[in-house]
Amino acid sequence: MPNSAPQNSGPDSQKPIVSKEQKLSMLLQKVTDNDLTLNEQQIDQIILQRAQVNDYIHKERMQKHDRFKILSSERKIYFCSGLVFVLILGGAILFLKPDLLEKFFLVIISIFSGFGIKEMFKISNDS
Repeated sequence: MPNSAPQNSGPDSQKPIVSKEQKLSMLLQKVTDNDLTLNEQQIDQIILQRAQVNDYIHKERMQKHDRFKILSSERKIYFCSGLVFVLILGGAILFLKPDLLEKFFLVIISIFSGFGIKEMFKISNDS
């Protein structure tokens, strides 16, 4: 005899449909180990409180992301201004005293390697 109901072979086909009230009361029974019955108003209050907590968490994460974006843009400004300064200084040294250009590059490389070493020690100390 063929079945008149369509058969799904997916993983969701075997799961029973459970309402939000049933899910919440099952969860509360697991937590409290009691037969806890809630009316619809209490369930709505619990769901509303859960939504408020989720909104608060979302707002905090967005504020953290906004602070990161601000710090990132400040770092870009500092980097670009430093790069422009180094290029202007290098150009001035190239035109005024070309024999000091090698020492200038040595100083610049030393400064950048010092920053790299500082970052390396900062990372190893944080671990």
